[in-house]
Amino acid sequence: MTGRYANRVGVWHTIGGVSILRQDEVTMAEVFQENGYKTAMFGKWHLGDTYPSRPQDKGFEYTITHGGGGVGQTPDYWDNDYFDDTYFKNGVPTKFEGYCTDVWFDEAIKYIEDKKDEPFFAYISANAPHLPFNVPETYYNQYKDLDIPEFQKIFYGMITNVDDNFAKLQKKLKDLKIADHTIVIFMTDNGTASGYKTVGGQLYGFNAGMKGTKNSEYEGGHRVPFFIKYPEKNIEGGRDVKELTAHLDILPTLATLCNLELPERQKKMDGSDISSLLLGEEETIGRDYLITDSQRVQSPIKWRKSAVMSDKMRLVNGKELYDISKDPGQDNDLAAQFPKKVEQMRGYYNEWWSSVSTEFNQFPIIVLGSDNQNPIELTCHDTHVHDSKIP
Repeated sequence: MTGRYANRVGVWHTIGGVSILRQDEVTMAEVFQENGYKTAMFGKWHLGDTYPSRPQDKGFEYTITHGGGGVGQTPDYWDNDYFDDTYFKNGVPTKFEGYCTDVWFDEAIKYIEDKKDEPFFAYISANAPHLPFNVPETYYNQYKDLDIPEFQKIFYGMITNVDDNFAKLQKKLKDLKIADHTIVIFMTDNGTASGYKTVGGQLYGFNAGMKGTKNSEYEGGHRVPFFIKYPEKNIEGGRDVKELTAHLDILPTLATLCNLELPERQKKMDGSDISSLLLGEEETIGRDYLITDSQRVQSPIKWRKSAVMSDKMRLVNGKELYDISKDPGQDNDLAAQFPKKVEQMRGYYNEWWSSVSTEFNQFPIIVLGSDNQNPIELTCHDTHVHDSKIP
């Protein structure tokens, strides 16, 4: 959303007041909005359930969302279970019919149909596949006879439902004759949660030979697909970008592809413009390293579940070194063979840590009242924090 490291913008956990985007951060939606685009989002926000951190406060003109990090969690509307639920439409609880993923895509398609003649930015963030595992019976039935654990049958059904909805979205863009000049991005946010597990001593699923799953510092916990299509600029299928890239690059790249002017209050982004790679104009952007970690604690801990990444190398937890070009499964620790490389990558991390940690002790202020017309709700999800500042 910001082109900046999560640790830098106040979001390094899923609860505890540290899943709330800081008020002074500029989002992708705000950039598009201030450049004349209509903006909307559908599904999972999870960057704050209360003013001034809700999506409608951060640049999205039209929103249909659930609360917290998943449908049915404490901040969500009571008794939601993925089917015929009540979601927040522009902040107001509104009843919808159908399965949650179908709702996000159907409502997004309606929005696109309405805005097809204007510049628009539509962000669909599906909560599925996510606990609790619920799926329409027709999708469960596609996997019910397979020799896999019951939870994976549901999990795969949820993924197949996303696939079908994405196909429906692409067809609609073609039918509306706007596909050629619409940028479409499909991506995920971390490694698999339940598609690769050992149950009763037997391994089920597929992880492309990588180590780790969701929440892991190893490659299987954070290496994910990113597909982009923009026919008007000849960005289509059949070509891979080998350069190391990340979610941080999306905002600066879209700013270039869409000729967006960044606001003066925009803070320095950690991501890079990779449009030259996508357009085939360059083979490299000269990036040295990127960093990822999975803190999920109240106060971040240095080196915790971290990886310093270059195109070929991974320094894991500041100690283990792997060459993923030869060892994608990260089985052969090279740290003892290349101590200078370890020292260099540790030095980069130390500089990064010094930069992102300056505001770790600044928790968000929870607003209980506002002049805003929409009602303000205080949730334990947002306020479960040791040092909450509640004016």
